[in-house]
Amino acid sequence: MKKLKAIRNQRSYKKDADSVRRLAAMFQPESYSEFHAHPDFDEVFQRWIANDSDSGFDLIRLWSFVLNLKRTLSRCPGSVAELGVYKGQSSVVLSYYAEKFERKMYLIDTFQGFSEQQFEEDMGEGKQKAFKDTSLEVARAAVGNYLGNRWVVGVFPHSITDEMRADTYAFVSIDCDLYEPAKEGLQFFWPRMNAGGMIFVHDYSSGHWPGITRAVDEFCNATGARGFLLPDLQGSFILVRQDTAAHGMEIKPETPQHADADHDAIVALAVERALAAVRAEYTALPRFAYHLPLDYDVQTLPPQFDPPVWVEGEALPLPPPGERHGHAGDDAGYLDWGKYDHDVILNYIQNALPSLEGLSVMDFGCSSGRVLRHFRSEIQKYGWRLTGVDVSARRIEWLRRYFPPEFQVYTGTVLPILPFESNSFDAIYGVSVFTHIKFLWDMWLLELRRVLKPGGVLIQSIHTEHAWDFFARHGNEDWARDALGQMIVDNKLMPADFVYYGDIDKNQVFWKKEIAVAFWSRYFRDVQIYPPPERYSYQDWVVARK
Repeated sequence: MKKLKAIRNQRSYKKDADSVRRLAAMFQPESYSEFHAHPDFDEVFQRWIANDSDSGFDLIRLWSFVLNLKRTLSRCPGSVAELGVYKGQSSVVLSYYAEKFERKMYLIDTFQGFSEQQFEEDMGEGKQKAFKDTSLEVARAAVGNYLGNRWVVGVFPHSITDEMRADTYAFVSIDCDLYEPAKEGLQFFWPRMNAGGMIFVHDYSSGHWPGITRAVDEFCNATGARGFLLPDLQGSFILVRQDTAAHGMEIKPETPQHADADHDAIVALAVERALAAVRAEYTALPRFAYHLPLDYDVQTLPPQFDPPVWVEGEALPLPPPGERHGHAGDDAGYLDWGKYDHDVILNYIQNALPSLEGLSVMDFGCSSGRVLRHFRSEIQKYGWRLTGVDVSARRIEWLRRYFPPEFQVYTGTVLPILPFESNSFDAIYGVSVFTHIKFLWDMWLLELRRVLKPGGVLIQSIHTEHAWDFFARHGNEDWARDALGQMIVDNKLMPADFVYYGDIDKNQVFWKKEIAVAFWSRYFRDVQIYPPPERYSYQDWVVARK
C-alpha cells in the first residue's frame, strides 16, 4: 500500500484513467486491459474515488462489484441493496448498475454514524465516534438522483419498510461493521434472495470489526450457507444463493440442523411475504378503517427510537433526524422552519379571531411536532389547549414519549373520522396535508367543519399554480418526477383545473386557485387563498371560517 501511495503521489490519477491502467494493470482483468471490454469501468472508477482517492487502491473490491453486478443483474431478478451506506462510496457503484438494469436500489443507514443503542461491549471511543462525518445530504450528493433509489433512514432492522419486506433481491452489500445489524441483515435478506443472487459482506477478515466475522460464521453454521473470501483490502465474504433445483439435483443440507434451518427459512419467507401483502393493502387503502400502525407482527413491542436531540435554550426535545419525516436534518434548520410556519399560522389566527385567550387549537397532521412545539408559548401566555393528530402512529408514539401531557396527541385514521365532539376547536391548522388527500378530501372538510366551533377558523396549505410552477422548474430532478411522473416534465403549466396524481399510498393534489376557492366555499364561508410565504414553502394557504 505504501508503494502504491508513493506512485499515486507522483501523478493525479483521479483525472486520468490511463494512468490508473498503467499503475494497477495487475489488478485488472485482461478482458478490460487487452480486449477493451467493460467500457463503463472508467466512469464507475471516477465515481468510486470521487469522495476518497485512496479507495482507488482497492481495485479488487471495485472489479468484484463491477463484474458480479453485471453478471448477476443480467441473469437474476430482484432489487439491489446496501446496508451501511456511509458517504456512498460503494453505493454509487451499486446504484449505477441498478439504473443500468432498471432495478430498485435500497440505501440503508442512519446517515449519522452509530447510534448509542448499537454500541458493542469493549467498543472503544474511536469506533463509537466513527462514520459520523456524513449525512443523508452528503450521501445523496455522492450517489446521485436515480429515480429507483430508495433512501431508508434509521437504525436497522427497525428502519425496514413494507416495500423492502415485500421485495426480493439480486445483489446486496452489507457494510455495517457491527455484529447485530450484520446478523439482522443476513437474516432479513438471505430468504429474500433469488437463485443466483449474491451478498457481499465487507470487513469479514479485516481484523478491525470482529463482530462481522462472528455474524457471518454463526449465520453459515445455522443455515448451511457457504461462501468464499475475496483478497480485497478488508477481506470481503461472498454468499451466493444457490438454485436447489438446478439440473434436476437437490442440494441436501449437511446436517439435520441445517435442514431444519432451511425449512424454517422457507416457511418464514412465505409468512413474511403474505404479511407484507396484507400490510401494503391495509396500510394504503382508505376503505379499511385502519391508521398506519407500528407493525403487523404477531407480537408488538414499543418502537425503538434514537435518543431525542436536546438543543440549548429549547424546553422540548427535538426528534432525531430519522423521525422528522423528511424535514430538515440539521437542528437549527428544523427549528427555524417550524418556528416560521408557527408565525405564519399565528398571524392568520390573530386576524381571524377576536381574541387569543383560552383557544382550543388542533394541528391536523402534526407529525412529530415540528410546528406544534412552537405553540408552547401560547399555552403559557394565553392558556391555549393544544391537540395534535396524525395518521402515523410512530410519530404520535414519539410525541407521547417525549412531549409533556399538555400536548394532547392522537393517532388518526385514513377515513374522515375524528374522535372529538362537534364544536370543539377554535382553530384547526395543517401543513401539507390536503396536498396529499386524493380521496375523500371533501368528507375531510366536512369533518373538520363539524369539530370547529361556529366562527372558528380553518387554516390549511394547498398546492395551486405556484406549487405546479415550482415542481415544473425542478421537473428533471428525481423528487419531482417521483411526485408527478412524466406529466411534470411535459406540462410547464397545470394541464387542468385540478390534478390528482399517484396511487392510494402516495399522491399529490393540485387545484387551480379559483377552483380551490369554489370547492372549499361549498363547505366554508369567507374562503381566502394567500400566496406562499417568502421562505421555505411553495404552497398557498387557505383561510376559511365556519
